[in-house]
Amino acid sequence: MSLERLRQRLLFNNLLDTWISLCEEKGWNWFDIEAYSNFLNYLKSKNIKLNKLAVCVEEKGEKALFVKTFSKEKKTNFDVYALKLDNKALEVIRNFQKGESMKTHRLEERLKS
Repeated sequence: MSLERLRQRLLFNNLLDTWISLCEEKGWNWFDIEAYSNFLNYLKSKNIKLNKLAVCVEEKGEKALFVKTFSKEKKTNFDVYALKLDNKALEVIRNFQKGESMKTHRLEERLKS
């Protein structure tokens, strides 16, 4: 499902569904733990408001496997976030580049200052 359709369904969406939609739009494999982690850090660095949910969302199928793999590889619990897919957030989300590290984003921010 595209990001636009996801936004039309609900104003607030969970981050994993947003990640999957972005990957579908860009033709990426969404089951990439490191890229998802970079995406999460990228959104935080761009001051996109992520609401950490205090509930345990039970995912099924491939999403459940992704959550378990993330927790195992990152040695941390998989936190569930919701975000508002407004125009600003969509622009930032679509500007994310999978191959870039957070060091690149931080350098770009410093150069803009």
